[in-house]
Amino acid sequence: MLLALFLHAPQTASAQDFPALTGRVTDAAGIIPADVEARLTGKLEALETESHRQLVIATIPSLQGYDIADYGYRLGREWGIGDKNRNDGALLIVAP
Repeated sequence: MLLALFLHAPQTASAQDFPALTGRVTDAAGIIPADVEARLTGKLEALETESHRQLVIATIPSLQGYDIADYGYRLGREWGIGDKNRNDGALLIVAP
């Protein structure tokens, strides 16, 4: 009887682990050279100043078995990218 209850118990979803947001470019996979990261950061700062829209670039070492669209949606929510009222943040993910 206990075995039957255990087998039919709902499975809890494992929590996703997200890297910390370290700036407009978050290189958690360690694939972007420092000079390139600095140039990208400058361009993203200019874009945000001109358009009032936020774009973040993230390299992720592992999607932890999740679909990239689902992972990206959850990561964007976790990081709070963009304006909450306009829902206008964008996230570019590279997962080598």
